[in-house]
Amino acid sequence: MLDLSQKYNMYVTRICNNKGIPKKRLIFLKKCISIQLMRERTFSSSDFPEITPNNFRQYISRLKNFIEVDIKSSCYYYRVKNVPLSRHEEIVTDDPMGDRLLLMLQHIKEQPVAIHNIKIKFESNLYSVLSQNPNIKINSINKGIILNFELISNYRTKFVIYPNIIQIDIACTYTPVLYNIQGAFLLNSLLTLIRQRLTELGNDQVDISNFNDWILTHYHFGRDGKEEWNGKSFHITVKDALNQLVRYYSKEMKDKKRYGRMEIVKSPKIKISEELEKMSIPEVNNEFVN
Repeated sequence: MLDLSQKYNMYVTRICNNKGIPKKRLIFLKKCISIQLMRERTFSSSDFPEITPNNFRQYISRLKNFIEVDIKSSCYYYRVKNVPLSRHEEIVTDDPMGDRLLLMLQHIKEQPVAIHNIKIKFESNLYSVLSQNPNIKINSINKGIILNFELISNYRTKFVIYPNIIQIDIACTYTPVLYNIQGAFLLNSLLTLIRQRLTELGNDQVDISNFNDWILTHYHFGRDGKEEWNGKSFHITVKDALNQLVRYYSKEMKDKKRYGRMEIVKSPKIKISEELEKMSIPEVNNEFVN
């Protein structure tokens, strides 16, 4: 089986080769393909903090032959045509059916709510300090500085540092943060460590704002099944009673076993402090419609 880097190169070559795409649009399209293959999800404007929302829409419009809308909501999500969202999607030919699937989905609804793929951003001039360090590599595609850490075990954190903005990606798809008071404590601890690390990177020359004021731009809100799914891989999107788009799909975990997952993609664009407060209120878990 091809590894992800090989698959990425294969799809870039297939979709972009000999199409006469201008350089900036090609860079944009390559990042879109990377998100779908590497992060196994569609993308939105929040994945491109280095450009304005208006520029994002212009790129989407000019690349309409390659990009299509995946989810229409308060924040639109897009996908590159003919590029899978996961290594399993290519073998899905029809919707899974049967009593076993329905039973598995019902069991998922009984599990606790958690969040993953958390994206946060805030303004900072840390870039002006780091860009002067000869040991720091500047990404040739988006001109950002990308640094990866694991400040708490199993919670991989990526810093994407641009001239005026820092984006924090907490990629905890295998160990989602429970959406309750314990999860709020965990997230609070992780954000404290993140702020400390950013302050260290700035050699105390840069003022890193209090994390409570950082903006939460994106996360996946859902539940994971506990029973292994041995049936056909699936990915279904439906609207619920509140007109939210809910995704049901099979997710391969670290143990190489697949489990059912249901989630809503959210783009709250509120201060972290507001979300932490919600996580401390038990009734908020009922927001996920059954």
